[in-house]
Amino acid sequence: MIRKLLVALGIGTLLAACASTPPTIPPVASVDLPRFMGDWYVIAQIPTYIERKAFDSVESYRLDEDGKIRTTFRYRNGSADAPLKTMEPVGRVVPGTNNAVWEMQFVWPIQAEYVIVDLAPDYSLGQALTFLDQTAAKVLKPGTTTDLNGISREFRSSQGALMVVFVLALLFIFLVLAAQFESFIDPLVIMLSVPLSMAGALLALKWSGGTLNVFSQIGLITLVGLITKHGILMVEFANQLREQGMEMVQAIKQSASQRLRPILMTTGAMVLGAIPLALASGAGAESRRQIGWVIVGGMSLGTLLTVFVVPTMYTLLARKHAPGAIKTVVVDHIHDAAGQGDPAHPL
Repeated sequence: MIRKLLVALGIGTLLAACASTPPTIPPVASVDLPRFMGDWYVIAQIPTYIERKAFDSVESYRLDEDGKIRTTFRYRNGSADAPLKTMEPVGRVVPGTNNAVWEMQFVWPIQAEYVIVDLAPDYSLGQALTFLDQTAAKVLKPGTTTDLNGISREFRSSQGALMVVFVLALLFIFLVLAAQFESFIDPLVIMLSVPLSMAGALLALKWSGGTLNVFSQIGLITLVGLITKHGILMVEFANQLREQGMEMVQAIKQSASQRLRPILMTTGAMVLGAIPLALASGAGAESRRQIGWVIVGGMSLGTLLTVFVVPTMYTLLARKHAPGAIKTVVVDHIHDAAGQGDPAHPL
């Protein structure tokens, strides 16, 4: 009897020690506890003994006046048609965690530690929503629908609309440039700077830990209009030099060298103006940082590549003849049989 008691005491001590182990996953900075209360529909289970075979799980939280968190965990064990089971652990917030870590007491001495975490830095909001949809399709009953809230709902609803706006912006800029240059080749050369700037913007987002959300997509649309100005400066000046009789290669070389200073001044002004956005802090800083890093990265790398790529593609794709009106003087020598050679009949 004493041996069994000692074994039980040792197991209880071990479980209590395991339950007090600090979380290995970093929690979020803070949690609005009253807003967190309510029903949570579980779509992914932790593979513990209880939750391994849980179906249709719903976890409900209620905050008491004394600060305790009353939890009701309802689930069906083994299949979606199994009888409904209920567990009611009681939790409390771990001090110094800003409501992000809870200690949940099931049956003494068994405790569980709830850690409220955010997405890992390697995952974007779009990837998280895709995982949610795929998991919900596997674990929920057929015909069950899911809904989103907050920034997730905004991202999902505006994702398709922003893509349409992005395509329309590219098409509108191309058509305006085609009308101005009276050519489809010159606007195509100019628009080649857009994917170059997109690469810089996405690299800046990855380096800064940002994601491709609503705010960063707005920054990408803004970047399209900013980066095309560099190509316009070089192509327009090269066309003017060719109209004056200069060869195509020499014209684009001189255009790139003479327009380099205004291109760098434009880029410097935009980057310096966007740095305060990229380094913003405080309320609403997340949206401003996304737009700022898109402009900083897109303009910096886009400019560096544009000054090399646009002249190269111009020499390959531009019209071989100088653009503009064809200025050819045609002289018709009309010789009358009776007046040929007569000074009275000038040619």
